Amino acid sequence: VKEWLAEAVLWAPWRYRGICRAAKPSEILALNSQRFGEAMSHHPKSFEFARRYGERFVRYLNIGSPSDWSDVLRDEAFINLAIKDGMECEEMLIDLEEEE
Repeated sequence: VKEWLAEAVLWAPWRYRGICRAAKPSEILALNSQRFGEAMSHHPKSFEFARRYGERFVRYLNIGSPSDWSDVLRDEAFINLAIKDGMECEEMLIDLEEEE
């Protein structure tokens, strides 16, 4: 199972919700959220995708109660919708570039 742990730290001030233990050997990649944002800002299309995804992520968190928040987001419908929204925005940017 591929899961993201504490993705929220990329999009909002975040406090970890508990202790995480892997059920089997796993790989972990740690990102500095500030450096992530700085790196993304050098790539306009990717930045716009990430910005829209992050905005939708924060709206999703704000719909629920903080007591329901988790370090692991398992709402596949939300993830698919957020990715689709970001991709549509990226396609719009590509279309604008082609018009120039």
